Amino acid sequence: MPLTIFGDGSQTRDFVFVGDVVDATILALERAPRSRVFNVASGTETTILELARMMQQIVDPGASPDFRFEPPRQGDVHRGVADITRVGTELGFVPATTLCDGLSRTIQRFAHEA
Repeated sequence: MPLTIFGDGSQTRDFVFVGDVVDATILALERAPRSRVFNVASGTETTILELARMMQQIVDPGASPDFRFEPPRQGDVHRGVADITRVGTELGFVPATTLCDGLSRTIQRFAHEA
């Protein structure tokens, strides 16, 4: 079954593992004044096409890519990456989970629950 990609796949996002978000939240609760705002992210841009390829390799390592491209969604942001300088400097937060590892763990979790 093909994986649907809206647009050409060159649009980017900043993906962060939920466990890293939890770690950053705990750091903020322990160390930050209440009025501070932080970007919690990986600080790394990944294209949707790279993400799709990574997911497919995790699910079926020997398979050829099988993508279906649809028109871009109206209002979709083309490029997105967060500046995580403040959260790193003020709280010492550094994302610990790579995108590939986070995807693998997430996919395994959903497969186990199915």
